[in-house]
Amino acid sequence: MEWVELHLRSYFSFLDGASSPEALAEAAARLEMRALAITDHGGLYGSVRFARACGAVGVRAIHGAEIGIGEGDAPRQVLLVRNRKGWANLCRLLSMGGQTRDVGDEVLAQAAIAASMEARGRRPAGRPAKQAA
Repeated sequence: MEWVELHLRSYFSFLDGASSPEALAEAAARLEMRALAITDHGGLYGSVRFARACGAVGVRAIHGAEIGIGEGDAPRQVLLVRNRKGWANLCRLLSMGGQTRDVGDEVLAQAAIAASMEARGRRPAGRPAKQAA
């Protein structure tokens, strides 16, 4: 059975990750893994280095991030990128989170996500459509 790790932090996740993106890619190649995901806290900090290192050793790089979505001590969610549109969406979400939260806070408020979606003409799940006055 083949294993792909989809929740792995590099040393860019302070106090949670210990290895560089390059070391993670090299370890995956040694273990003959075909793919590996990097999901640092609140950002894509090691993604470019990870992609280059994975490309050099023949491992498919999967990108993502781990963030809290909710209020207060919200549980963290791992968000993975599937394609270019997913990359753009995750970058937008992380950028929006950086504007709506305090430094060091990894929780992205659901209200901020909803406001961003509505500003782009989209309706968040679970929200009724606005009625015309």
